[in-house]
Amino acid sequence: TVPFLENANQFQNPFRRPVSTSIFLIGIAVSFWLGVGAILPIEKSLTLGLF
Repeated sequence: TVPFLENANQFQNPFRRPVSTSIFLIGIAVSFWLGVGAILPIEKSLTLGLF
């Protein structure tokens, strides 16, 4: 196992805060999505040409 996760303080362990961690990861995904969409033409910007 990974030792720094076992010995960490409970308030520093991200796996004990699933809501905060999931909001952070969704925010990262949205920022990458909008960042890639910013360099594409306007017709493909929101869907990235996938839909």
